[in-house]
Amino acid sequence: MKSKFAGWVLGALLAGPVHATVISIQPLDVTVAPGDTFSLNINVRDAIDLYAVHFDLRFNSTVMSAVSVFEGAELQSGGPTTFSSGVIDNAAGKISFISNSLIGAVPGVAGAGTLMSVQFHAFADDYNVDSVVDFVNEVLLDSNLQEIPHGSQPAVASVYIVPEPNSGALLFAGLGLGIFTRCFRRRVVERGVVARRVKIWN
Repeated sequence: MKSKFAGWVLGALLAGPVHATVISIQPLDVTVAPGDTFSLNINVRDAIDLYAVHFDLRFNSTVMSAVSVFEGAELQSGGPTTFSSGVIDNAAGKISFISNSLIGAVPGVAGAGTLMSVQFHAFADDYNVDSVVDFVNEVLLDSNLQEIPHGSQPAVASVYIVPEPNSGALLFAGLGLGIFTRCFRRRVVERGVVARRVKIWN
């Protein structure tokens, strides 16, 4: 009995709070090509009385660059907000001081939704490279300006380059197509001749 109780307690501790607020970068895994512009959403789920949020983002600056940060609809659903898109430093691979907050004596929002949307531009020159996009210094506050315990999930952006065929491969492909075309035409002509001969002989 004692071992079962200890196991139950350990399982409850490992499971953590049932309603723990989580902020995540979505989609968790995205694949793009060089030259593509794409967006990642900063989402929250299981929020309870979420009044304000602040964080930095970091990414691999050899894979992509940040373009802009837009406000999402989640905090706006609770009333007027004050939003900061942060400071982009593509050389360092970081966006600092991204924040959003409700204004005035209003309750925070609850549930799930999109807090911000971040736009990136992919430019990697390798065949396939990844960039982890994750949070730094994230802080979530409730309407009493008390910090909300939370979890966070980063994302992985993969940039893939399809190598262009070299001239030798193109030449080989062209020769192969030419041979196939000649053989096909020859068989068609031969079949046509045989067909005509059969017709004449009948």
